[in-house]
Amino acid sequence: MIFYVATNKDGQRIVCKTQAEAKAVDRDFVQMDIPTDKDGLKDAVQELLSLVDAAHASNPTPESENTPHSPQIEPQAPSPAQTASQFREMVENEWHNQPLAWRIDLAHQTIEECRKAVPWQPKAD
Repeated sequence: MIFYVATNKDGQRIVCKTQAEAKAVDRDFVQMDIPTDKDGLKDAVQELLSLVDAAHASNPTPESENTPHSPQIEPQAPSPAQTASQFREMVENEWHNQPLAWRIDLAHQTIEECRKAVPWQPKAD
């Protein structure tokens, strides 16, 4: 099931059902695919609950509860013996170990940086 995540003027991310709804809130919305099969949905909800639990555990004070939790990945340079494919595999494994919400947020940030770097031009008819 496809939803759209937009950021309102208060900086809060909201989920929208349609692109039009998302665009009315934020032109730079992102698409999010939520699995509809029972196992996929269960896994997605579990991952979000784990993220919430981790955020509460690491930010116990009330004023920090509204701060999004972003786990930090410390980049490590590959040793000379490590091949490019081994390094790529290590990065991909670390990516998949991160919470879904964090991956979505990072993907959104990357898309926004690309949009700023490459201005959109409409196709000429």
